Amino acid sequence: EREELVRGLSEVLRRHPDERVLVHPVSYDLAAYVTQAIKDARPTFTYRSAVDRNKAIAAFKRAKSGVLVAPSLDRGIDLADDACRVVVVAKVPYPYLGDRQVSARLYAPGGQTWYGIKTARSLVQMTGRATRHKDDWSISYILDKQFVTFWNKNRGLFPEWWTAALSWRERLRV
Repeated sequence: EREELVRGLSEVLRRHPDERVLVHPVSYDLAAYVTQAIKDARPTFTYRSAVDRNKAIAAFKRAKSGVLVAPSLDRGIDLADDACRVVVVAKVPYPYLGDRQVSARLYAPGGQTWYGIKTARSLVQMTGRATRHKDDWSISYILDKQFVTFWNKNRGLFPEWWTAALSWRERLRV
């Protein structure tokens, strides 16, 4: 799947050669893999710590065009207007089942609904990092095939405005 992800991301970069792109991987490991795979395509920024995070974001904002591969930016960043026009969700951000609390809550009564809500909220937050006000715009790509399954089971958990903006017409050629 990682090779297919890189092919999809390469197609996104081809479609948007002059724009800043924010990529949301789900882990530092996937961030490192993606960064290594695309580093020759255009300036690429990533981080492995909170200190490096601020440096990477600042460098990304200064670059004319570039890619920020950010494993933890689903919240807490405002990339309005030309600061970012393209968002890529590399993997559906399911809560980590290796966490005891997450696992316990998932298997408790109502846990499946809770798990779906957490995932849907993260997707909405991720795709919203680059559209920050009513006159702003961006395009988001979700490159994980699991999104279709998640969507079919949980479409009612997404806000109406997000659902209305969703387009199934665009398929990447990979």
